[in-house]
Amino acid sequence: MKKLFFLLIAIQFTIVGQVNWNTPSIVSNINVTENDRIESYTNSAGNHIAVNSNGTIKYYLINSSGQKIRENLNLDNGCEYSENNYTVAITGYENDVYIVYQKTNKIKILKSTNAGINWSNSIQERTIASTNCNGVDAVFDDRGLHVVWAVKIGDNFETYYERFNRNLLQWEGYKQITDYDANDIGGRPSVTTSENKVHVAYNMNTSEVTITISGPAKTRDYNFLTNSWEIPQWIEIEISRIPPPYPGGTVEFTCSNIERITYGGGYLHLINHQLISDGYNPYHYLYYKRRAVNSSNWETEILVSQDIVFPQRLVKPLLLQMEE
Repeated sequence: MKKLFFLLIAIQFTIVGQVNWNTPSIVSNINVTENDRIESYTNSAGNHIAVNSNGTIKYYLINSSGQKIRENLNLDNGCEYSENNYTVAITGYENDVYIVYQKTNKIKILKSTNAGINWSNSIQERTIASTNCNGVDAVFDDRGLHVVWAVKIGDNFETYYERFNRNLLQWEGYKQITDYDANDIGGRPSVTTSENKVHVAYNMNTSEVTITISGPAKTRDYNFLTNSWEIPQWIEIEISRIPPPYPGGTVEFTCSNIERITYGGGYLHLINHQLISDGYNPYHYLYYKRRAVNSSNWETEILVSQDIVFPQRLVKPLLLQMEE
């Protein structure tokens, strides 16, 4: 086993719209392998971390200083696992925490009401169309648990959505997100919610490998006021704005590998992993983009890191502080 230094990225927003990246907190007391899938969720109890470790679902609770409060190293086993795919997610609402993950052709949900001490499977599992799944994500709000997943249908990945109504205690709103037209495909989805919308980001990648093949990215929103899914929106970064990977180099090709999306302060916030090519070699850049929640225009991106960042390690941004 190796020790993984797990970084919680904090974004601080100011009223003029500038974005400041704080120094990350480093957690060094969680034993995982370099290919384990890791996701996090934070509430008043601390930082809840879900891990898919070679098919075993693990849980850790750490405090704001990175100290481990508790762990459960065998919530479930025999689950689907790949170093290229996101098959575990964690979210919460008030004092409840939910771990959502793939096992065979099922999306399963574990729920804890006491900060990870006990877990139940009281929420009905969902059957998916294929065991070839390259992404699972979830978010909880006052409407319930919103879940997205992507499976391979034929030659392409397709993204799906459904929510568990917290009041009616039933699933509703099933939707294939990638059905806008015949060319609309995509996987590795990420989901968040705002006051009146659900927002799903997905990647038009047709491959099961993240590090070498990628595709353009989109978001698609569901509007609760109109009870309808809106037109997909492209997430684009122009080549002219991308710095070369080395002095004297050129950028011949770029497109998106993975996107992670969240909401706060009236904006959608997107962490975007771009594959950059000089025509011969791949490079990996990390970008931040945002758009007003009811707008169709993304603001100019901010380059977060030009170092090699493995796309398999990308987690959702964590909004820790909002300044009005």
